[in-house]
Amino acid sequence: MSWHIFQTMRREATENDGVLHVDHPTAAASSPASVLGALDMEPRRVNDLLDSFFSYAHVKNPILDETATRKMVSTTIMNGIDWSAESCLSLLIFALGSIATPFGPSHETMPGTLAHANAQSFFQAAQKRLGILLSSDDIIAAQCLFLSGVYMMCIFQPVKAWRYFVQALASCQQLPFLTPESQQRYHNYVESGNELHNYSIDTLQQAIYWSAWKSEREMRGDLYLPDFSLSDKELAFYPPFFPTPPAPRAEVEAASDPRLARERTSWYFYLSEISLRRLASRISAEMVGLQKEHPTRQAYLAALAEAVPQYEEQARGWIASLTPGLSFNEPPEQDDVCRFVLRGHAINLFENIYWPFVTASPANSPPPSLPFVTRGCLYPRSGFIQSGVTNNWGKRSGGDPLPPSIAECRS
Repeated sequence: MSWHIFQTMRREATENDGVLHVDHPTAAASSPASVLGALDMEPRRVNDLLDSFFSYAHVKNPILDETATRKMVSTTIMNGIDWSAESCLSLLIFALGSIATPFGPSHETMPGTLAHANAQSFFQAAQKRLGILLSSDDIIAAQCLFLSGVYMMCIFQPVKAWRYFVQALASCQQLPFLTPESQQRYHNYVESGNELHNYSIDTLQQAIYWSAWKSEREMRGDLYLPDFSLSDKELAFYPPFFPTPPAPRAEVEAASDPRLARERTSWYFYLSEISLRRLASRISAEMVGLQKEHPTRQAYLAALAEAVPQYEEQARGWIASLTPGLSFNEPPEQDDVCRFVLRGHAINLFENIYWPFVTASPANSPPPSLPFVTRGCLYPRSGFIQSGVTNNWGKRSGGDPLPPSIAECRS
């Protein structure tokens, strides 16, 4: 950051530092009685909020069974909002549904709009019920805590979001599927190739655990948290299992039901993102290992230059494995939010591979590393905007294109 070309970017980052600070509310939230009352009189609005939530928010972290959740919300509204866990979850769904929009600019949900005000009312009502769930061992407690964190990310409160993700992950520690016996059954199931039917409780438990785990880890890596810094060993660790998706439905059934099609797309995205993060974690661990084996900078870069083609091949193999709905063959301008996020993660992976060469002094770089310097500077970058994904906020690693005037990278 001492290069002259980065000084403007550094000043902008300093000006935007407020996003990392916890704000202090000046007044207590008022009860959203009028907003809740409107739900009783407008069942269509409830359906609109559910559609918005499942189409634009839940698709990136499929922690709920959509069919069962819709029934639960309808029953809750019919019986009236009370202090139950189901009411808390319903209110969080309404809050996210109020501000969730299709990928792209979302001026209609910005602060100061009616949609944003309604979302805040729903969220504040949910928070009054959330405390009751903190001592609960039921999965709905973890789901409510996680969705609270997602909402905080949507309104650019990353520190508060991380606190919710930590609590969600802590709540997951009592889930039955994490016991050694359940883990052994899971591995036996994977080895046997047997299929589960529809949603099982294990599917939902694994989904909320993975969502809380990866969201907390992502946020912890981006925030300055003195007592929660990540060691090299922690950076290389990922849970040794993938969440088990619902059993595939018949193609005709899925094609005729948009809910099933959305479920399939969300799980393809979910598993693709997890597999890429595990690949990135493994590559990072190997790079750290190379650095420890080769104490001098030049020796490390020479060894890394030999390993980079293998890393590139693994990354391209992951890209080639994407399903048609997530494939990078389409131009970036046509990306929906799922493809946009995956493309950004892939760019960050390549950036992490090449970055040691970019930051090295040309005088200390062995000749084999020079091509990787060029790739690191010229690799296509994409701009990140607010999209309601837990890790896409502000200016991130894959967010700003490198200034085109960095002549050092091209000479």
